[in-house]
Amino acid sequence: YFDFREVSSARRLSELLDSGIPRHDIERSLKRLPSVRRGDERPLEQLQILAHSLGVLIRDPHGLVLPASGQRVFDFDSDSPSDEQEPDTEAPHSIRLASVDTAETEIDFSDNRDWLVEGCRLYDAGQIKDALEAFRLASMASPNSSDVHFQLGECLYRLDMIHGALERYYVAVEHDQDFLEAWTQIGCLHNELGEHTAACTAFQVALAVLPEYPDAHYHLAETLNQTGDIDSARRHWEEYLKHDSRGPWADVARQRIEQLGDLNA
Repeated sequence: YFDFREVSSARRLSELLDSGIPRHDIERSLKRLPSVRRGDERPLEQLQILAHSLGVLIRDPHGLVLPASGQRVFDFDSDSPSDEQEPDTEAPHSIRLASVDTAETEIDFSDNRDWLVEGCRLYDAGQIKDALEAFRLASMASPNSSDVHFQLGECLYRLDMIHGALERYYVAVEHDQDFLEAWTQIGCLHNELGEHTAACTAFQVALAVLPEYPDAHYHLAETLNQTGDIDSARRHWEEYLKHDSRGPWADVARQRIEQLGDLNA
């Protein structure tokens, strides 16, 4: 029923519903999106389907229908506002997000820029679950935004969902192949999962984009050291120190190089 791109949107809608956000709160937000108003996307149609557990349902002016049989289905969601009861378009719109670890948070989602900004604010405040929901809403409006996908990856990683975070970082570089921070995070997560070859490849891609990028040199050196490629690791630690000679990472790089010198002595 959905094409490939719509499947991603449908999944995000399902996640929002599962998190407890009322369907009609999401619906009112979606109706404000320019892409929905123009008819370019149909998340509202997806939402009608996802809000029920009987499979694909179609809503006509008289209620819900199973399209295969024509059988009508009782709609117990009739207490919600109708389409004619749209809120004033000039009034700010908000959705309440309930978090397990934090008090209920009211977030202003009047446009996509606010969603992204609000997600960053929540992330900086340590409200990671709320930030995750804000970024998910932002991604529905801007599914091709590498920044949004990167922020989703950051939230998922903070919530110990490593594989989910890794997938989001990959989506970020699909939309921006020169996204240095995303490639570096991909390498770090692969290394954390013990996938050293994939980690080295990601760091090398980052260095192909910007050869003097210090973070990629440092993490590539650490990964190469774990795999036993000591000489290559030394070169990347030395290259890292050329661009960043102060701070805790620089101290570690110098210690690693000194230890290698002691081993060779």
